[in-house]
Amino acid sequence: MSEEGFREREVLRARRESLERLRGKGIEPFALNLESVLGVREPHRIEDVREEFGALGPVSSVQTCARWPVGSSSSGTWAS
Repeated sequence: MSEEGFREREVLRARRESLERLRGKGIEPFALNLESVLGVREPHRIEDVREEFGALGPVSSVQTCARWPVGSSSSGTWAS
């Protein structure tokens, strides 16, 4: 194993240990998660989304607005 590969594994191991230590103290180190941002614990399953919104059809183009993808439909209306 190269020195670089060894170093990478050691850094990842140390980060995992720090993560476990923080969580052991009741601290969630990641500021953003689905529940804090969107109020849901689990993401929607893609099958459910397609079943509910599949009739809308594909988006004809995609633009980026404030680093979030935003699409416009062929009718010219915008959807985020």
